[in-house]
Amino acid sequence: EAGAAAATAAGPRESEAARRRRAAAEERAQAALLGLDAALGAGQVDKALAVCRSKGAWRPGYSTPAAGVREFVATAARRRCWHVRGDGGTYLCVEGFCSCRSFVSRVTAQVPLCKHLLAVRLAQELDLVQTTEVKDEHFAQLLMT
Repeated sequence: EAGAAAATAAGPRESEAARRRRAAAEERAQAALLGLDAALGAGQVDKALAVCRSKGAWRPGYSTPAAGVREFVATAARRRCWHVRGDGGTYLCVEGFCSCRSFVSRVTAQVPLCKHLLAVRLAQELDLVQTTEVKDEHFAQLLMT
């Protein structure tokens, strides 16, 4: 009985320690996001999160609406690109590049990141990416649109 009481007493301490670790991790994540917000401009992290969570209209032939971040993977080459919904349309993102005007101006300002590239990263972490495997020929066409 004493062993059970000791185990019960240890349980809350362990969960309190877990809560402290989680709170510390959340504080670090919040600080990192605030740093990103400062680098990208006020509200850009929130806008990137909104893109991740957005859904488009229902489309004929599809069972779900288009996600805000759509990943395309070339079948043979295994290359990846993303179509990311933005205020001015859909933008093409590939590793380290976005087709939006903001990205071009940020690169010249030494901040090679825009809300669309951030949305890709966040959507991957949050498992909110809609992935489609396509033939390499179709993938090449996606890169030109």
